[in-house]
Amino acid sequence: MSSAAKKVMQAAAGAGGGQAAGNYIAVSHEGRVSILDHTTPGSLSFAAGVTSGFSSGGNPRGLNYSPDGNYLAVPQVRNPHSFTLINLTSFPGSVSVAATYTGDGNGMSCAYGPDGVNYIALAHKTSGTSGDNFTLLNNSTASSVSYSDSYLLGSASGGSNRPGGNGVAWTPDGNYIAVGCSGFNSSPDFTMLSRSGGSVSRASDFSSIGNNCSAVAMSPNGSYIAAASESTPHFKLLSRSGSSVSLAATYAVASYVIGARSASWSPDGNYIAVAHYGSPYFTLIDHTSAGSLSMAATYTLGGNGYGTAFHPEGNYIGVTTNGSATFTLLNHSSGSVSKAATYTLSSSVNDGACDFSPN
Repeated sequence: MSSAAKKVMQAAAGAGGGQAAGNYIAVSHEGRVSILDHTTPGSLSFAAGVTSGFSSGGNPRGLNYSPDGNYLAVPQVRNPHSFTLINLTSFPGSVSVAATYTGDGNGMSCAYGPDGVNYIALAHKTSGTSGDNFTLLNNSTASSVSYSDSYLLGSASGGSNRPGGNGVAWTPDGNYIAVGCSGFNSSPDFTMLSRSGGSVSRASDFSSIGNNCSAVAMSPNGSYIAAASESTPHFKLLSRSGSSVSLAATYAVASYVIGARSASWSPDGNYIAVAHYGSPYFTLIDHTSAGSLSMAATYTLGGNGYGTAFHPEGNYIGVTTNGSATFTLLNHSSGSVSKAATYTLSSSVNDGACDFSPN
């Protein structure tokens, strides 16, 4: 289906009282990417699945829909690829693999550039002591990807292997990319990259996120960045102006935040969803006062929270649980959460994530 046709359907859905976005949810789990049907708000059913390239340990990880919803970018364990691009132009109906990319190491997370910026940011591991851990992929042709540039984040002092790229997020103007760096011997653990065309370069660093900086999520207006790690306090809020970042606030969730896509902003920027280790495993943080953090709500999952995503309209939150086949959909209203539905996947989540379709 063309982008224009999808936009017509989206507008019609909104005019008819249905939801104008978030009709599908992509979930990465062992050996498969599943797309769940959410066309009936608050209800889940299976719509499609992709297994090609994800079997035998090549598990998909922190996936991301394209701005028009026609493609799904999927980083994965390098077996043999570290990135797969899924074609959804004929979905609902059929899905297929459009392209793959083999980088230096296991893919961790990725993010499409904002609408009109035809690049995909890919954060990944390295191959032992060689290679970079961030790659900028050219996506000027929607159905393909190619190498554009790369960058080595962090350092590996005291360790034989280089650290890996982890969470990644674009600024709304597409001029900067925020990237977290994983590794107990790595410093800095957070970098802002400047993008000029298809090239990236270091703009600034921040070295106080903590060990294994995992989730990195940009606020809708680009003024704040949510970052999380295995060091207490596990959640930190950074203030951003251009390429400069500074610590705005911290919040102590129960335990480690490990998933590369374990933090997500509400569309209005008033709340931040965080999936984490340690009961209750999910925390919704209040950011209604810009630059300040407080608890809005918690929800007790069946195990360690790993990935989370806000619905484009802000009224639902998806959450994956590491080591579990249960996907959880939460209702959200003004800082309150409750269970809307759960869905049992065909396999357990293994460093998996979720993302709502933009249509």
